Amino acid sequence: MAIASPPPPTRDDSFVSLRSTLSVLRRRIRAYVAVEGIAAVVAVAGLLFWLVLGLDRLFEPRIAVRTAWLACAGIAVAVVFYRRFLRRFFARFSDSGLALLLERRYRNLKTSLLTAVELEPRELTQRGRTMLDATRREAHTRLSQVRLEEFFDPRPRRQAVAAALLLTASIGVFAAAAPTLFRFGVDRLLGRTDELWPRRTHLTVEGFVDGERVVARGSDLDLVVLADARKVLPDRVELYYESEDGAVENEVILDREGVAKPGVDDNQRYKTPLRGLTSSLLLDIRGGDARLRDLKIRVVERPRVSLDLVCRFPPYTGRADGTLYRVSGILPLPQGTIVTVEAHADKQLTHVVAKLPDGAGGVKEQVVELPDGDEERRNFKVELGRIDADSAATFQLFDTDGIDNTELLTLQAVPDGAPAFPTLARQGVDASVTAQARLPFVGKATDDYGLARLWFDVAVDGANPHSRPFSANAAGRREIQLSEVIEVRELAGGESAEPLKPGRTFNVTAMAQDNRNLPAAPEGNITAGDAFAFTVVSDADLLRLLEGREIMFREQFKALIEKVTRDRDALVSVGSADDKPESTEEGSENELRRDRSSVIVDQVRSHTKENRAETTVVAGGFLGIVEELLNNRVADGERLQRRLSDDIALPLKLLAERRFAEYEAKLTELKLAVDMKTKDATRIESLRREAQREADAILVEMNVVLNKMLELESFKEAVDLLRSIIAMQKEIGEKTKAQRQSKLRLLGD
Repeated sequence: MAIASPPPPTRDDSFVSLRSTLSVLRRRIRAYVAVEGIAAVVAVAGLLFWLVLGLDRLFEPRIAVRTAWLACAGIAVAVVFYRRFLRRFFARFSDSGLALLLERRYRNLKTSLLTAVELEPRELTQRGRTMLDATRREAHTRLSQVRLEEFFDPRPRRQAVAAALLLTASIGVFAAAAPTLFRFGVDRLLGRTDELWPRRTHLTVEGFVDGERVVARGSDLDLVVLADARKVLPDRVELYYESEDGAVENEVILDREGVAKPGVDDNQRYKTPLRGLTSSLLLDIRGGDARLRDLKIRVVERPRVSLDLVCRFPPYTGRADGTLYRVSGILPLPQGTIVTVEAHADKQLTHVVAKLPDGAGGVKEQVVELPDGDEERRNFKVELGRIDADSAATFQLFDTDGIDNTELLTLQAVPDGAPAFPTLARQGVDASVTAQARLPFVGKATDDYGLARLWFDVAVDGANPHSRPFSANAAGRREIQLSEVIEVRELAGGESAEPLKPGRTFNVTAMAQDNRNLPAAPEGNITAGDAFAFTVVSDADLLRLLEGREIMFREQFKALIEKVTRDRDALVSVGSADDKPESTEEGSENELRRDRSSVIVDQVRSHTKENRAETTVVAGGFLGIVEELLNNRVADGERLQRRLSDDIALPLKLLAERRFAEYEAKLTELKLAVDMKTKDATRIESLRREAQREADAILVEMNVVLNKMLELESFKEAVDLLRSIIAMQKEIGEKTKAQRQSKLRLLGD
């Protein structure tokens, strides 16, 4: 038999009342949570506002730090909002949970409310349902005695609301009382400004733009801080700085300059020097309650330029136009060069102030503005014009960092050098010449850019000189070897003029002109060489002069023979005691003898070189006499020329070139033999005899030449006697002729 199921439970008024009471409680809980949570959020937000604002006012950190603080505050508010409002407001409040809360809060409910709520949805037997109804009615009775207002603790909500109102009111009062300061604080917190909070002391730094100052590497900087005299002046101003790489770190107190008077002075100055800046610095400055942070001194290189000179050289130089690259220091240029400067900077420039020579000894200023663009700001061109004198141009460079630098260009205008005769000399003649002489001149004429013409200026007896052109064509040549001849007979003034008589004088000066052609100096440079003075003498007078010179050379040659003879005799003692065998006792004595022989040979060798050179001089002296006889065209001088040349000069020349050379070779062999550690007495003696024989041969030849000199003396004496007889006969003839003419005049009268 099936058991019939109980009828479904019915919901009476007590149950509906219970559910209504729980719903009211649920709404009141959410209202409580909403008010208390939002108030807490507002209170925390207000508290954090004042906290962050206070920290910012106290430390004035960078924007990044303030942003981090603001982010942390936002996170804290979000956490409070979530925990104090969102999580609690949207929590699920079940009837059983609310019943349990009520029973814990109100002990008189015992367990009737929770039992009624929990068993309501269950299927119960009839008896169970009866018992549930009884419990429900009991809970309803007991719950009607409960006041739900007493369920909540009002203190947290009141505290939260009070805190929220207080903090909100404080912020409102701050905004109303100091709206500018409030907006400034909000702007700093939001990162819209990085200005510091207003201070009783106001500091500024000279020369800084947007917290930065740019200086040149290696320069000195006087850091000047200005304190507003209308506000509180600090007792001291401190500077802390460090380099970007951290290598330099220092803290200094700035020097106070004078005492500012409020109402009179605008600022109080504080200064400290920073010397030799090589790297960028980060600065913090403190004074009173003011602080300047994140200042920077940025160190950059000075602008530099390389200067190229585009030169148009004057035509007289013969140089092609061109460019001189990477110019520095003093640059020499030919006078008259037209110069254009092309400059290339290593940094971008804004403009250049050029101070250029104006061509009249003054200076003109030219400002070169550079257009935009990387390459355009690195290159500029300036016309210097014609360089006629030493000039200096300065270029003051201004780069995009505001740094300037001055480059100096010094140009040396090198004048066209005058022509020169570095080696011009008369050859084969002396200051005394005959009327029929020829005057050879040899040497060299030079000019740095080219000769135009060459000539001799000849002045007879101090009269105005007349010109005689060179036979050599020097046009355009920078160097020319000269070999010119002047005939004395042509200096008298023409073919029909009488030759210059003995006693007259004349000067010969070589002249040269180059091809310089400048606007200020259209004619070339003219230079004069050495002036050669000459005196016209008779043939007899010239021979007497030459005879005196010949006697001087002959006496010199006699002394030379004596020196060669002494050297030859000194060789006799070389090795004279070295042929004995050495013994231990006599070793030192034999060594001393060898040293004496070595010294003698050395002396003879040295004397021989001197004698050889002196022989060459004597030979040259006699050849010079021969050349003078030849160039002066002395009457009856050909035989004398041949005897001087063939019998004296040429033998002496051969003697110096051959015999003395062989003699020196023999002496060198003897010296080596004497200096050897292992003595060979036989070889030493043989070499000594050979050297003596060579010296004897030289002396024989020298005496032969000396005899020729003496024969020449006898010959000249005979010639002089003959000339005196001829002169006497001529004088007698002239006197006889004069007497006859006198008698004829008497007869005529």
